Amino acid sequence: MKLLPSRVFPYSKKRKYKFKNLVESMGYVRNDTDFIEIKNSKKGGAFYFKGKTYEGKKSLIVPTNNSKKIIYKPEFPLGSASESILPIVVEKGQKFRTDPFDPSLKKISKTDIIDKIKIRMISADKKGSWQKATYITRKNWSPTIQVDNNEFLSTNSGKSITFSNMLGIHDIDSNKISKLLIHDITPAVKSGYFRYKGNNYQGEYLPEIKIDDIEKVKYIPGAEGTTNNISFSASDSSGYGEEYKAQWNTLSNQKPILSVQTNTLSKDIVGEKINLTTLITASDPENADLLLSIKDQPNGIDAGYFELAGKRLRSKELEAIPYRTIDDINFVVGTPGTSNTITATISDKEHSIDGQFTLNVEENNAPTITIEDVEFLSSSSGNEIMVSSYYNFSDPDNDAIQNV
Repeated sequence: MKLLPSRVFPYSKKRKYKFKNLVESMGYVRNDTDFIEIKNSKKGGAFYFKGKTYEGKKSLIVPTNNSKKIIYKPEFPLGSASESILPIVVEKGQKFRTDPFDPSLKKISKTDIIDKIKIRMISADKKGSWQKATYITRKNWSPTIQVDNNEFLSTNSGKSITFSNMLGIHDIDSNKISKLLIHDITPAVKSGYFRYKGNNYQGEYLPEIKIDDIEKVKYIPGAEGTTNNISFSASDSSGYGEEYKAQWNTLSNQKPILSVQTNTLSKDIVGEKINLTTLITASDPENADLLLSIKDQPNGIDAGYFELAGKRLRSKELEAIPYRTIDDINFVVGTPGTSNTITATISDKEHSIDGQFTLNVEENNAPTITIEDVEFLSSSSGNEIMVSSYYNFSDPDNDAIQNV
């Protein structure tokens, strides 16, 4: 029976472990043996029993009924290490860092302490075989900061953003993270900056921030087209860890996007309304408010036109329309053979984009007639004859023929 699993201890200078919590079955130990003997490495942690310390070559032999009083205290190397030193493994096409608490990963750095533990059971008539395990301790894992290179839309320039929404902090050892240090590196006047407790910080360090106060920190993106370099570091009981850097850019104002398409409309829908949103679509990468202007060039008085709530719109009324309202505007289809050449202009506060398209209504083709040459017998002279069998009417558009 395997009684002693190997393990990696999370960093804690003060924590001690009861031996009964380190073995698989203390019941088995107590019931089948009289004594338990324990040894460990000279440079590892130490066992404690009734106020005495046992480490290195000095064996600890304890009656099994007192084994629950045995304490183990790990010894940790000095200093801190960053999560970035962990080896990267690939599984199922995904990369992630190795679990630092996996005991099969014995040494990550030279400073790791390997404590080789041996225990055996002693009965009145015999000594059992040694069971071995490895207890591993590593440097304190400094807090890890997850921060991305952000791009802010130009519409966010100068607006206050809650900083905590853009940052993730965790500690592998689950130690308490106490403080955060922020450095706004870029000194340019128009670049982004931080605001904390009513003060602005640009091109300088902010005061040390208690983790509980992080919600009070705001970030204000800079002017369009600017870049701000920033660094972050967090501390636990062992001090500040690795510095994490990011670049936060405020994008230049991007051009709106306009889509139009020439269409041929059926002559069967003359007088019907087509919603403007099906003819013109536009968007803005920064979700800015857009204005739409329409220049309509019909080819005749019977051509289609634009209307709103049943009222025909004049040229002036088709200028600078808020794009978000165009679902109230319709195009009324003109008579067959007519066309409208339309220029749509979409604009934000800086850019204007034009798009031209044509709406053509199918022509109404005239019916055709086919008449046969006929020779009548002299005997039929003066008689009435049905002539419908001697001619044929048809319509190229398959329209119904109304009059002959």
